[in-house]
Amino acid sequence: MAMVGLRFSFFSFIIAVAAILLANQATANDLCADASDSRICRALVKGKTDPLQAAEYIVYKLIEQTKKAKDKASKLDKNQNAKICLKSYADVISNLNQSLKDLKKGDKGSTEDKLSSVIASIESCQDAYTEENSTSPLSQHNKLLELIADTCLSVYQQAH
Repeated sequence: MAMVGLRFSFFSFIIAVAAILLANQATANDLCADASDSRICRALVKGKTDPLQAAEYIVYKLIEQTKKAKDKASKLDKNQNAKICLKSYADVISNLNQSLKDLKKGDKGSTEDKLSSVIASIESCQDAYTEENSTSPLSQHNKLLELIADTCLSVYQQAH
């Protein structure tokens, strides 16, 4: 009789472990369910299941990519558009750093505001060139930054 109880307990344990593993996998996939590009989202999330940890990780990646764009902008001719982009990228980095502080404090509204401001700042850089009907040498950087920022906001909103 003890053997039957042991088998039942072991079987219950296996079922519980499988359920936990499947639940974690579903959570990782669900973080990217509302992302504009789920493939990019999954690459950024890298299997994380906690939306707050994933959002924090993405913010750090976004800061890294923004610094690359800012570096490229600093090497452009010092025309008005390049200056606008340099200012926009500085604003992006500032807002991202503040969003990290807000995220760690659990301030949902401020975090979302800062992440939304990031997208607006990136668009300001792109708009500077669009308004003059010229092609931005930073278009590819801006598209990537917007996609990452949008993904970050989408993942962060999964936490609340």
